[in-house]
Amino acid sequence: MKSVQGKTVLITGAAMGMGRLFAERAIAEKAKAVVLWDLNEPALQRTLEELSGGATEVTAYLVDVGNLDAVTASAAAVLDEVGRVDVTVNNAGIVRGNQYFWSPTRPATPSSPSRSTPPHTDVCRREPSCRA
Repeated sequence: MKSVQGKTVLITGAAMGMGRLFAERAIAEKAKAVVLWDLNEPALQRTLEELSGGATEVTAYLVDVGNLDAVTASAAAVLDEVGRVDVTVNNAGIVRGNQYFWSPTRPATPSSPSRSTPPHTDVCRREPSCRA
């Protein structure tokens, strides 16, 4: 698919960052509808307000994608209120504070990974079996 023109697009993690950029792109490509899912209510409301008002129908749902019951209920609501979704952008992620999930929570020391070292590297340092 080269374009989402005329399609209904559901984006998880849609309130900020890449999710919002995906929503903006879908609107620019003249999607029929863009459905925003996010856990951050103030950011979700802001994004909804800023992206609404054009030819594309934009709706927002407060959803914790880590909660299966919430996803099931929200999916049923979207189907009932917006219709069938053609494209899903599964963008929601886990963030704690202002760090990425792989960032260490303590300062790097000679025995711990640096901030740029992926987490599996530290595990391999401790586990001889993963060294080839």
